[in-house]
Amino acid sequence: MQYPFAGSHAYRWLWLFAPLYFATPSQAEDGQLDAHLEQAIDLDCDHILDGPYQSSGLHVEPGHCVNFRLTVINRGTESVKNLEIHENTPAFTVYQHSATCSISDCVIIEPDTGGIGVIKAMLDTFGPEQSLEFSFTVKVD
Repeated sequence: MQYPFAGSHAYRWLWLFAPLYFATPSQAEDGQLDAHLEQAIDLDCDHILDGPYQSSGLHVEPGHCVNFRLTVINRGTESVKNLEIHENTPAFTVYQHSATCSISDCVIIEPDTGGIGVIKAMLDTFGPEQSLEFSFTVKVD
């Protein structure tokens, strides 16, 4: 499954709609950005993962949490300016305050704990061969 990138090289949007039961690796249509989405279970919602990350099916019971981890790599020869990653809380889940980004300049906007909505990571400049990990946790209703 490919996730679309829109806009020019100077401005990119990456929209990933986190599936609750599966996640697949993807690559930008022009090959500049690679994105890989994985998930791991957190049975007690204590931010301690109870299993490894995987990109295949994951069954989660109500009351348990899932941590999503998106790894993005700039495979291009130029920096990507104003990178934004948008992720919606999946259906039948609520957000757990937990979003992290591996690059210190990354700005995160997130819903309130127990809420739903868009989790966003923004980065002014994403250099060639640079990578980032963006992760967040949701609780299954």
